[in-house]
Amino acid sequence: MGFPADIERLTEPKPGYDGEFVALPLPRDTAVILTELLETFRRMNSPWLNLTQAASYLGVSPSLICLWKNQGKLEAHYGPEMKHARFRREDLDALMNRK
Repeated sequence: MGFPADIERLTEPKPGYDGEFVALPLPRDTAVILTELLETFRRMNSPWLNLTQAASYLGVSPSLICLWKNQGKLEAHYGPEMKHARFRREDLDALMNRK
């Protein structure tokens, strides 16, 4: 049996199929991976980025982000419970648009 035949076999409806899908429980490893992916997606869509995320977002090194922060070109924000700097995505965009 070749690859195309395998695909056809897997995609053909089974006898008695009524068109509804049944949610099946995911294996634990798959559920953990999906949870981590969703959390990463949520963090990356946050308006607040940590040092590593800000550097990745701009495609520069974390040390350059620190240099810009120390030179006053980029504002770092600290909340009441934040030990590490957070950078607003809009501030990063504005910095790159100035260049």
